[in-house]
Amino acid sequence: MIANEAVIDITGLSVTNPNVAVEIPSGVTDVVIDGFTIQGSPTFHYADEAAIRAWDDEITISNNIFDAYIGVLYKGNDHFTASKNRMTVNKNGVVVQPNAATDVTISGDSFTLGTAPAADASPVYLTACNGVAISRNTASGFTGGPAVGGSTVTNALISGNTFTGNRDGISLWGTTTFVSMSGNVLSNNTRYGINIKGQDVTISGNDIFTNGDTGINVDKNVIATERVTVSGCRISGNVNYGVKVNTALVLLPSTPAGTGGVTRRVRITRP
Repeated sequence: MIANEAVIDITGLSVTNPNVAVEIPSGVTDVVIDGFTIQGSPTFHYADEAAIRAWDDEITISNNIFDAYIGVLYKGNDHFTASKNRMTVNKNGVVVQPNAATDVTISGDSFTLGTAPAADASPVYLTACNGVAISRNTASGFTGGPAVGGSTVTNALISGNTFTGNRDGISLWGTTTFVSMSGNVLSNNTRYGINIKGQDVTISGNDIFTNGDTGINVDKNVIATERVTVSGCRISGNVNYGVKVNTALVLLPSTPAGTGGVTRRVRITRP
């Protein structure tokens, strides 16, 4: 016999500030929320309009079904995991901000846009995260924002995801450094498959096709964009460019480091 999942539903209740279904307050750690159906507010009333809001360390959110404006809002700290959840959201699926966070894992989640979306809806949004693993997620239909967007993301592995029909597949900016993107399928996004602004970025083995502007867009934001390597990707059918490098940067073929005394910023190699 399979038991029915417990349901947490705040629809129809009085709106309060913050308007959240589940609160895990500061000072509460080592919490697992597993196997619930959580119906949060579908529309915006207050800044933290989330099904789950959490503040502290060792938080795991797994195997849940969400219908909300924001699925999970993690306010920062250490060791956060969101895995194998099914999220229908009008704004964001998983948000990590405004405090810095370390050891963030988002894995095996599916993100679907709700029926009353915000103009800038985006499945995953990160700020000031160090030690990030984003893998085996799916997201489609978020035409107002990237499937994964983030500022100042460090030591990140983004792998095995399928992001199709969003504004961008992956978009990172700010002081983003040491990022690896591999094995992702990034297709039919209205703008870019990948939009990267940062340093020490490896883009390898991705399928990037039929995006509305460019497969991989390399540009500059807060810091100089340097040491970006693109290799082993299948890039085809993008409307304007396969790879576009901003004119302020230097595009170099695959040659030994130091050749010609030129600052090495972007390297593109064949599979």
